[in-house]
Amino acid sequence: MLLMDKLEVPHNLPVAEFAKLAGKSRRWIGDEIQARNLLAIVVGNRGQRVPDWHLDSVKHRLIKAVLKHTWDADAWQIYHALSRPNAMLDGRVPVDMVTQENLAEAVRATCLGLEAAYNRFRRSA
Repeated sequence: MLLMDKLEVPHNLPVAEFAKLAGKSRRWIGDEIQARNLLAIVVGNRGQRVPDWHLDSVKHRLIKAVLKHTWDADAWQIYHALSRPNAMLDGRVPVDMVTQENLAEAVRATCLGLEAAYNRFRRSA
């Protein structure tokens, strides 16, 4: 699936729509994105999209923790790490499997997966 196609999936909301659902202003959402408290993805001039995962408090905590622990990863790397099966989670998708009880495990596995992908990239470059 191309990045443009992923950007357009229904759970990736334009900032204005996300702000309305979250009950916040667009400016506040923009500030939260800048502060790396919200994940936002973008392709070209199509505008930023925020996954509706943030509307679930546990998923939001997962994403926020991953953003804080992986300050050097870009938004698309984080998006993929959260939305693809993770071997350290027995092939489960972090954002789909996270609960209050396994939040720390999901954060750890997602961050380690991002680190492993980064290391593979550095060795191939």
